[in-house]
Amino acid sequence: MLRAQGERAAAYLQAQGQAKAIEKTFAAIKSGRPTPELLAYQYLQVLPEIAKGEASKVWVVPSDFGSALQGFTKLLGAPGEDGVFRYQPSPVENDLPRPEDDSEEVADWFSTETDPAIVEAVAKAEADALFVRYGVPTTLLRTTFYFDNVAGGMGLARDADGAPALTLPLADQPLSGIAVEDIGKTAFGVFKRGPELIGTTVSIAGDHLTGDQYAAALTAALGEPVGYRPLGWDEYRALGFPGAVEMGNMFQYYAQNAARFTADRDLARVRELNPELQSFRDWLAAHRDDITVP
Repeated sequence: MLRAQGERAAAYLQAQGQAKAIEKTFAAIKSGRPTPELLAYQYLQVLPEIAKGEASKVWVVPSDFGSALQGFTKLLGAPGEDGVFRYQPSPVENDLPRPEDDSEEVADWFSTETDPAIVEAVAKAEADALFVRYGVPTTLLRTTFYFDNVAGGMGLARDADGAPALTLPLADQPLSGIAVEDIGKTAFGVFKRGPELIGTTVSIAGDHLTGDQYAAALTAALGEPVGYRPLGWDEYRALGFPGAVEMGNMFQYYAQNAARFTADRDLARVRELNPELQSFRDWLAAHRDDITVP
């Protein structure tokens, strides 16, 4: 989840920053009313940098520089009666917009404060690094979405006709899931292996299903059709319940990295550690009566 939030925030801020920089640069240039002389000077200033580019195919050598500058001047001036090109000032515009004051909009870009959930995730990552740094015999265990969340009604809703629907924002990608009780059982399996798994990362899951497949399993368990009508990630983040933003980021990360995320969780390998590992349908069979559809 931390990686998802970090990558999303970094990409967003980079794009937003570039757009804001371009916007302010153009506004400042226009409001500053640059003269052709200034533009010519700036052009000459960047010529050395242009020449450095690998794609540069045209070169201005000293013997031709005067002719090149004369040609450039013709673009900025107009010929007089004597045939000499002279500077023609641009029409004066008195109502040009000033660069927008966006101080409040970008103030939080430089804030050192952060979301408590991110602080917690960073602390966990730093703790992992400390175990490795100091040579503590460690196996890192990575879990995933809990089947048990469904029992509390997460992602379940009724449509206008009263029919149940699964609305988790999974797009069309598989979501790895696991029963909470299987986490402890699998961890116990890791301990039973002794030193074999020290220094490794064990990523676990009990099933990899798409939204349609989760809905089909729920249909069989509940005895009534359950459709799959996923929300968008932004829609989910905007639901407003505690943790909605973090959960939306998590689901977006799962969907956009589904191939790698599911590949890291080899169900056959997890079952070697925990022979009682439950699939989603196995879990539903044992928890059918615990499921609440709002």
